[in-house]
Amino acid sequence: MLTINHEEIEGFVEEVRRLYPFFPFVGARLRKDLVWQGHSLGKDDWLLLDLYGTTHDARLFPQPAVFNPKRESSWRNGDFRFIPQGGGRPETNHRCPGEKMTVAILQETLKLICRSRPVRITPADANIPLGSIPASPAPPVSIILAHAEANAVAARFRR
Repeated sequence: MLTINHEEIEGFVEEVRRLYPFFPFVGARLRKDLVWQGHSLGKDDWLLLDLYGTTHDARLFPQPAVFNPKRESSWRNGDFRFIPQGGGRPETNHRCPGEKMTVAILQETLKLICRSRPVRITPADANIPLGSIPASPAPPVSIILAHAEANAVAARFRR
């Protein structure tokens, strides 16, 4: 059995969320006129926040394309760099109400996978095309968990 500690699980889950946010961007309408960096924006104009671009920005995340669970990115830091489900502190800024639950579900799923030996993931070379919302692995990814009791559980994951 593979054993990992809580910090490793959390780092893994947060890095998955950083690399593969559920939505590539979020939108909002301005409540009032605004001039930002020399650009005039009017009340009711749409703004798009680039979640994917922000979490892949090398100025914020060195080597952004590298999966690094020790990166220590987390919504718990309360800043506006790690924004796959919103930015800032949950108590004072916007964050997705389901974020804590999403993190908990991903952590429990990872624990289940780590307790199961062997684990087979097919296909090994699936990619995630970014041309649809939400993005889904192509082809779909299957995770086969073989338990010690010799029964197998197959779960099909599609984002």
